Amino acid sequence: MPSESPDVTRVIADLLARPTQEGILEGALAYAATLMGGSVQGFAIVRRGQDRVAAVLGYPKTLLGVALGGPWASMRPRVLTDGARELYEGSPPRLRRCWTRPA
Repeated sequence: MPSESPDVTRVIADLLARPTQEGILEGALAYAATLMGGSVQGFAIVRRGQDRVAAVLGYPKTLLGVALGGPWASMRPRVLTDGARELYEGSPPRLRRCWTRPA
């Protein structure tokens, strides 16, 4: 946990200053990263039929809009027996390369 949490009013103002879906999601990812100490990468997925990358933090912006594959597509919880690899192996090679190397 960081020693000092960001001011909630400032976070809300920052999020509202980003009127696009991508901007709001990037702000939420950035806030979550501060809560986890700052040294993280993340992405937001929007589900409207096909799952797509809607925002990134620490990954290339070229991932925005890319369709995902994998076990989450079934919209049901499941226990992963092979760790996170199982989440990503169904996605296109372009995405798998991004998740296995630094941005």
